[in-house]
Amino acid sequence: MKNKVKSPAKKKEVNKKPDIISFDIKMNINYKESSSITLYFYSDNYGNAYLANLKTPVEMRRKGNATRLIDAAEKLAKSMGAQFILCWCNKNEIWKRNWYYKLGYLYLHNDLSDSQIWLRKDL
Repeated sequence: MKNKVKSPAKKKEVNKKPDIISFDIKMNINYKESSSITLYFYSDNYGNAYLANLKTPVEMRRKGNATRLIDAAEKLAKSMGAQFILCWCNKNEIWKRNWYYKLGYLYLHNDLSDSQIWLRKDL
């Protein structure tokens, strides 16, 4: 009788969460603080890019710096294969929503908490 060689058991993937790949984009213009934004992707879907943590010091506001940061993040996202870029903002900050709309973002849906809205832009 021949000995059977058992093949090693295959490990089951147990709902492994995708990694998050992020890029911090900063802009310094001789101020103590820098303007910055974070662009991130989930490793299982490079088709969607996400924006977060847009920060601009008070003395750098109203000069187009935040718009330049978003533009840089969109270009990087597109170069990495993203088809869409998404972000959220507080639904009560109407000025911010209108600013995103001006940049080409469209309303997607309310967040589960109903205090935030998700916005999306095709790249």
